[in-house]
Amino acid sequence: MFSRKKEADNSKSTTTLISPETNITGDIVFAGAAHVEGNIHGNISSDNGQLIIVKTATITGDIHARHVVIYGTVNGNVYSEKYLELVSGAVINGKVFYNEIEMEKGAQVNGSIEYRPGNDASENS
Repeated sequence: MFSRKKEADNSKSTTTLISPETNITGDIVFAGAAHVEGNIHGNISSDNGQLIIVKTATITGDIHARHVVIYGTVNGNVYSEKYLELVSGAVINGKVFYNEIEMEKGAQVNGSIEYRPGNDASENS
């Protein structure tokens, strides 16, 4: 007779925005998507999320996420479980572990790049 409506699963549609004026010190764990325009001094991780680091952003710490798009600067290691995109102007000072990668002309990796099939990209090295 009476039915309870299913609550929407917002974990895939939720976006966290870190604005250009924001500086965070500490680790961040997110679900859904995260759009970073500011500066973070700490590790960023998500079990199944998408992380976008824009040109104005600087991350000092390691990144662990399923899908990562980098326009800005990362001073640390990047572990991408599924897909990593490095856009022209992106700079990574550290190791990169990926399953699939797309790297535009003008992107820099100042460290090693290692293919890790499946979920192996999230393993510690």
